Amino acid sequence: MKILIVEDEPMSAATLSKVLHKLGHEVVGHAASYDQAIKLAEEGNPELAFSDINLEGEKDGIEVANVMSLRFDIPVIFVTARTDADTINKAQSTEQYGYIVKPYRPDNIKASITLAIANHEKNKILSDNLTRYSAVIDALEDAVFIINKAGEIQFCNPNAEDITGWPVDENQGTPVNDVLEIEDGPGWDIIQSLPEAESIKLDETLSDNIFIINKSGNKVRVTGKLSVFEDKGIDGYVLTLRPDLEDDTPSRFNKIIKKEESFGDTDKYFFVREKNTLYRVLIEDIYWFESLGNYVKICTSKKTYVSHITMKEMMEIMPSSKFVRTHRSYIVNKDLISSIDYQELTVNDKKIPIGKTFREELIKNFVII
Repeated sequence: MKILIVEDEPMSAATLSKVLHKLGHEVVGHAASYDQAIKLAEEGNPELAFSDINLEGEKDGIEVANVMSLRFDIPVIFVTARTDADTINKAQSTEQYGYIVKPYRPDNIKASITLAIANHEKNKILSDNLTRYSAVIDALEDAVFIINKAGEIQFCNPNAEDITGWPVDENQGTPVNDVLEIEDGPGWDIIQSLPEAESIKLDETLSDNIFIINKSGNKVRVTGKLSVFEDKGIDGYVLTLRPDLEDDTPSRFNKIIKKEESFGDTDKYFFVREKNTLYRVLIEDIYWFESLGNYVKICTSKKTYVSHITMKEMMEIMPSSKFVRTHRSYIVNKDLISSIDYQELTVNDKKIPIGKTFREELIKNFVII
């Protein structure tokens, strides 16, 4: 592994370099300052860095770690001869992947490298998955929070900021109970005990008569749902909240649309509501519907929409002559299926899974010779 050393004490840097070479790593350079560290990172393309917290000059190891993370995506392990509270607090103020106290011990260094790389890879997977979900989550009308098993917010959408009053960038990594100040009431003990909760029922619907207290101290009445969420790199819960405001508020328009909107002639088209606008979707343009819990993603040849509706409700609305459910998470346009295998079918070059309970009914929709 290619490793950069950022250390302003030559003897200490030489000792660390010797240990790293014995462990089979390549030291791409030794920087004594922030500026030298940036230069060597650009030239040597290191995969990991060891940095002393206290460096000579205006910028210390904390700032080195920040730029290594943000600019080069390199995990940093801090090294220091100090164990005082101020030094430790400085190390904890930034994203770092390890902390070693001098003098160096090969076994400690080896273990720190292994853990740093593993945690860095885990964080990359998490970041990639959150990026993948963010486009869909941002389009939802509900406030959405992805919360890890420690009760910390990993991701939230802009509507979460509207409800809580806390900026999105301040929410991430924050304990959910610090952001959502919840008034005592039925159902909310689930959220209050998140950090200690060992198990939560799938799709736990919260009480309708509940409030949160936002950053300004105002009470906001909401409805919500808590679901278990498991995906590669993300393991925790999804909390969705929706304001339940009075009819004379701006949200009244949304409620009227929800209640009175017409899906039109569903053999030809229907309307999808996004924010305060209705968009007409032609049946012939739809590739498939994909479940997102209480939402459905509608994939068409022109655009992808997200609607607050369940798959069961969507299947009842759509003409059975045109659509078939192939999996608990998918409904596809029968006219656009290009091939069918035992476990999956193909629509517009996308592989759609076929669930065991849907396979027999699916085959009945086609003439096979």
